[in-house]
Amino acid sequence: MSRPAHRPATAMALVLGLFAPLPVTGQSDAPLCGPDSGLPCTDELSGATIETAEALRELYEARDQDTAFIDGLVDEPEAGVGEAVSPDTPIGDADTTGSARAPEDTGPPADAGPPADAGPPAHANRPADAGPPEDRAQAAPERTPRAGELPDCGPGAAFPCVDRVSGAVIEEPENLRELYEARDQDTGFLDDMLAESDAERGSEERAREQAEETERRVEEAERRAAEAERELEEQRRRAEEAEAQRRQAEAAARRAQERANAGPPAAAQEDAEPAEVETRQITEAEARASSEEFETEIQTETRAGQEGDDDRLRDLGRAALIGLGAYALGQVLDDGGEVVAGTGERVVVERDGRYDILKDDDTLLRRPGADVQTERFADGSLRTRVILPEGGEVITVRAADGRILRRVRVMPDGQRVVLFDDTRQVQPVDISQLPRAAAPVEIEDGTTDEDELAEALRQARLRDVNRDFSLEQIRQIDAVRKLVPVVSLDRITFPFGSAAIPASEAEELNALGTAMRRAIRENPGAVFLVEGHTDAVGPAAYNLLLSDRRAESVALALTEYFGVPPANMIVQGYGESDLRVETQDRSQANRRAAVRNITPLLTGGS
Repeated sequence: MSRPAHRPATAMALVLGLFAPLPVTGQSDAPLCGPDSGLPCTDELSGATIETAEALRELYEARDQDTAFIDGLVDEPEAGVGEAVSPDTPIGDADTTGSARAPEDTGPPADAGPPADAGPPAHANRPADAGPPEDRAQAAPERTPRAGELPDCGPGAAFPCVDRVSGAVIEEPENLRELYEARDQDTGFLDDMLAESDAERGSEERAREQAEETERRVEEAERRAAEAERELEEQRRRAEEAEAQRRQAEAAARRAQERANAGPPAAAQEDAEPAEVETRQITEAEARASSEEFETEIQTETRAGQEGDDDRLRDLGRAALIGLGAYALGQVLDDGGEVVAGTGERVVVERDGRYDILKDDDTLLRRPGADVQTERFADGSLRTRVILPEGGEVITVRAADGRILRRVRVMPDGQRVVLFDDTRQVQPVDISQLPRAAAPVEIEDGTTDEDELAEALRQARLRDVNRDFSLEQIRQIDAVRKLVPVVSLDRITFPFGSAAIPASEAEELNALGTAMRRAIRENPGAVFLVEGHTDAVGPAAYNLLLSDRRAESVALALTEYFGVPPANMIVQGYGESDLRVETQDRSQANRRAAVRNITPLLTGGS
């Protein structure tokens, strides 16, 4: 193919402009090309550094610019590389005037520039605010290599390289191809270079992709391992929970069988004559209040057989178990139980590998002004009659070991309502036959509408369960009580180690108290279980005592502030056995109370 005599000037200018090097950050060292610039110089349009007059000529001809001054650049005197040419010195023969050359024996004049090989003076072209030369040298950006320092473009050349024709610095093979094609030069050697470059880039890309894939697989393996560990932990937790519930069911069945073998207690028989009768009226000082703090002086680890019965009772609180007394505790110890902790009002007994609380369940009924009649029978059972100041009475029967068996509410008009009766026979609980636990009802008492909360309490229905349960089964077997929804009292926030409810927090129970009172008015036989819970910090026995007192404080507040009948509430503490958040550290979320409508569990219906 023959080469045209001339290419369009605009095309050549475009090509050269594309491949001209970008100027160095800051001002270029070379002056702009022109009649007085000298060489090398910087092309004003493209920014390319032009090393030779021939390269500048070709560039100007391509753009149809005047090239007359370039002849003068060709005839300029030779100088060392980097020698500066003063703009005031005429280009051409500098000796024609006879005044530009200094005498050889006088040395350079005082105002002469540095020697030819010294380069420009340190202060040349320095901006006014550039600071000392040494500071500027440290802050100067890395210098772009000059064309004279780069190899000529051609086969085997590394990039960047210098185009021998134009003097332009070429950064990439593709740029050189476009320039050569514009001049009809052979580009065959570039194909191999580009192929090698593509292969290298492809290899790097594959290596990067392989590394990313390996990293992704490692992350996926770690994620699956973590999921497997969580699933394994959940399986262990479920297995432990199922085993605990199985033991709970067995213990409840064993105690029920023992009571059945012993026959009904004398206190449950209307015609039985009591061996002792005590009558007293509850004073303001005797009645408990929801704002009272928990007894912190707790004796622990007192074992049966280490001391006499009287000493054990004294150590665990002489005022403990009002209405129960020494006989009840002695009965527990004789049955193999071991007292492990106690306060002045309740004790924790370890029996059958589990902790139980022994207390007076009539504490809620002992309101100021109430008359209490306690009947003790020869077999150790007790029957109490609490005559309420507002009218009516509550009759409670307890076994010899202090466990509550039956409660009857006598209305002011004489109507008798049986709230629960554990003297009757109920079938044992088979955990495997129970349906899944009911979903919790999350209620924020301070913001929930009263009607909405009342409806939530009414939603306690038994599904796929064709039986009823005893109160003891409900209290002691987690899987049974969780068949009905729980209302969490998130607005009651117990401080660490506290069971008191200040008046400001008691007000948060307004919606719940109103809804419970309405439900009991509609069904006088409704029964609510008030639960107390703790976090996992501290001894388990202590936490069981603390949680039971928290449940009692909530029930008391519901009566004190909102008039919920105390006979229709049963309190039970569960300590740290039912954590909402699985942690062994302090947790506000675990220090909580809750309420369940257990009426369907007691009656076997809706």
